[in-house]
Parts: sequence; structure tokens; C-alpha cells
Amino acid sequence: MQQDVLCPKCGAANAAGLAFCANCGSPLQFTCPNCNTPVDSTARFCNVCGAGLGWGIRYRDLQSQITQVENGLRGIIAQNANDVQGQLHNTEEGLKATLGQYTETLQSHQLMLNSTADRIAGLVAEEHSMSLGKKINKIGTGVIGGGLAVIGLAYVMGNATMLAWGGLGLAVIGFLMQLVSLFISAPRHR
Repeated sequence: MQQDVLCPKCGAANAAGLAFCANCGSPLQFTCPNCNTPVDSTARFCNVCGAGLGWGIRYRDLQSQITQVENGLRGIIAQNANDVQGQLHNTEEGLKATLGQYTETLQSHQLMLNSTADRIAGLVAEEHSMSLGKKINKIGTGVIGGGLAVIGLAYVMGNATMLAWGGLGLAVIGFLMQLVSLFISAPRHR
């Protein structure tokens, strides 16, 4: 059984005995440099005169194998390049979508922060515009609330008479502060 002959140009396998490659048309047989008899490109010696065919034919054979490997590598590299390009495109689209979500979130947080800053600025402006009498009135209300809380605590604890008197004292101080605030914030007549 004869082996297939590889084309030295394109690397295609051809049936033994063919003179030209069925794939690219390149010659598959060469002549012996000694007797000019056609010889196979893979033969190391002439089958008629026995002359060594030298490295020229082997070089061509190696060249065809190299060409075949190069073509295979080009195909693999092209496929890998397409795969990488597709993955980069998918990654780019994914990053754009993710950044878009973060951008929307950041914008909503920025709006909330701006709203909060405006509210705080309004409260500060209100505080600055509030008269001293109103401030004392608010503090007095807080002191009254604290005094009532202490009285409630004394009631819960049971036998805590001194604590109850302290709470009553705080409540009285709060009422006095509110009374003073009325005199401070009252309109002055001339």
C-alpha cells in the first residue's frame, strides 16, 4: 500500500503516483539531479541510479510542512482573534451598562444630598432669623418636658420623693423661661 504524498507548496495529501497536486497544481515529483529520472519529493535517493537527492528535496518537503503548519496557525490565530474581539465587545457593553447603573445611582444620591443641603440651609436661616425670645421659649418647652419626664420617673420608681421635687423644680424653671421669653419677644411701644 502506497502512502499519500504531501504537496510541498500547500501541504495537501495526494495519492502516490500523481505528478501534480490535486489541490494547487504544484509538481509533486522532481527529477534526479544525476540521471534526470522523476523522483518523489520525499525520496532521499533516486530509485534508478541510487544517487542521493540531497537537502534540496528534503528542504522542499520541510517547507511544505512549515507552510501547512503556518496555515493552521493562521487559522487558529484568526479564530482566537475573533473570539477575543467578541469577548472584548461583550465586556465593553457590560461595563457600559454597569457604569450606567452607577451613574444613575450617583445622580439620585446627588439629588438627595442637594435636597438635604437645601433643607439644612433653610433650618440654619430660620435659626438665624429666630429672635432671642423664641429661642428661650423653645428651650423653656424642652426644660418643662424634662421636668415632667423626671416626675414620671419618680412615680415609676415608687418611693423617690426628692426626684419628684426635682422634676417639679425643672418644670417650674421651664415655665419661668417661657414667661421671660414673652417679655423679650413682645413688641416694644414708644
